[in-house]
Amino acid sequence: MASARSKFEGTIPYTDEQLIDAIKVSYESRNGDGRDDPEIEFDDDKLAKPKTRVIGQASLPGIPDPPPSEALTADMRETITDALVSSFNDRAESDASDVDPPDYLGDDLEDYQRESWTSRSEREKYRWALDNGYLDDIEYGQGKFVGSSKEDGTDAEVRRDAQSIYQESIRSFAAGQSSGQDIGAAWAGLRKRWSALRQSSKDVKGRFARSGDHDAKLRMNRWAVEANTKFKNIEDVKAVALQNQRALQAAGQEVADKIGGGIVFKRVGTKITIKDTAEFLDKGIARVETKAKTRGLGGVTDVVRIGYIVKTPEQVQGIVDGLREHFEVINEGYQTNQWGYYDAKALVRFDNGMIGEVQIMEHNLERAKSSKGEGAGHGHELYDAGRELPVADPKRQELMAKSQKVYLGALAKAGPAWRAIYERAPLKPD
Repeated sequence: MASARSKFEGTIPYTDEQLIDAIKVSYESRNGDGRDDPEIEFDDDKLAKPKTRVIGQASLPGIPDPPPSEALTADMRETITDALVSSFNDRAESDASDVDPPDYLGDDLEDYQRESWTSRSEREKYRWALDNGYLDDIEYGQGKFVGSSKEDGTDAEVRRDAQSIYQESIRSFAAGQSSGQDIGAAWAGLRKRWSALRQSSKDVKGRFARSGDHDAKLRMNRWAVEANTKFKNIEDVKAVALQNQRALQAAGQEVADKIGGGIVFKRVGTKITIKDTAEFLDKGIARVETKAKTRGLGGVTDVVRIGYIVKTPEQVQGIVDGLREHFEVINEGYQTNQWGYYDAKALVRFDNGMIGEVQIMEHNLERAKSSKGEGAGHGHELYDAGRELPVADPKRQELMAKSQKVYLGALAKAGPAWRAIYERAPLKPD
């Protein structure tokens, strides 16, 4: 109120408390972009006691007593309104930069998004994403953007190439919504990925910070958007999970047999069934539904999964090439984490739109991760024991140090070729 009072040299005839009590602030974002001004209204009933007149004092004969609320003139009201709107918008801009992406978008917001989003043209959707920071430039540390096709170029070249991938990704995502597809969860997941990119001080954070296909992020976004139109509830997932698992197992075994060379094929089983059976597992279903809150059920990639244990990097590429004879495949490549673990992953897409996951581990690393058998290093047990502890917790740091030691020991046994891959692989944030 200070700026408004200064304009009228202290003549506004109400205290701050009276004005606050009389002012009503409401807000509605007409276009869903949060850029509208708030509405400011004055309750004249709350302005019945100005300081400039004595209520009940007789007026001049023949002249009616004006309403007391008129002591706050139209000019004063306009000045106060302008000051409040300016303050509101300044605070909104400040707060917007500090807001973390939500873990999920609720059903109400999903319905609203679908209605408002589908009414926009592709150009409008892209412009909205650009204006709201989803295509912010990327900060780089020592590494390059691993999804770039210019990994040997300068930082500027790599950044431009990476930026073009993100722009194409958001354009594709936007175009896919024009038919009224279900976008709530998928957009939330995309928003979280963009937020992670803006916060990263090293290579791109998150799932797509891998060393595989340069267009992996773009293609995965497309796959997830399309899958989310087909898998609306967990029953849709359950209906096809087992048949997809069987198809992936058959193809996976064929690929392993063809490559040979000591590859171990792991049939695993779906995430929502008990081992490799048709009996559904409540705990697994709950985990899938939790993941779906940030990416939609179609974006959960490990409902159906298989694994391989390999001895050479060439076998990894052989597996990816072999799977491409059966499915559409995204080679996500290698990634490490702060616990010392690393692996390679690929995604496959089934004819019904579901996405499956293929995990590939070097055999010494698999022994380090395992809790069973000869040479087991119990690495995953260390991770499970410390993953939920606060980052600064000494116990967590102790467990992480032990885990790193276990995996570095396995890396030493694996040899220089694997060591080179490990050193180049992007680091996934903890």
